[in-house]
Amino acid sequence: MAELMAERGLETVTSTYLWMLRTGRRDNPTKRHLEALASFFGVPAAYWFDDEVAEKTAEELKLLELLRDSKIKNVLLRLSDVSADGKEAVLGLVDGVRKMEGLPPSN
Repeated sequence: MAELMAERGLETVTSTYLWMLRTGRRDNPTKRHLEALASFFGVPAAYWFDDEVAEKTAEELKLLELLRDSKIKNVLLRLSDVSADGKEAVLGLVDGVRKMEGLPPSN
């Protein structure tokens, strides 16, 4: 990890330091370390302190995880140039399938 951080020009956080944080041997990381870790993981530095930011980030990560499903990605790519009315029609179809499968309507 330290090598990847150095390649990205970030403050280096060694594996030993991370281990010390994990095991409680260190319990107060510096602002620089928190910023470096946030940058490495692609989250805002406020992620460590602000519950709203952490929740929003978790939702975004969940969306990214869904996009790894090739079928979901394929559907979204095909919908990219469909009209707003067409997108609404697809949402109606999705809600119908969800109902058929006993799932609640989507938001």
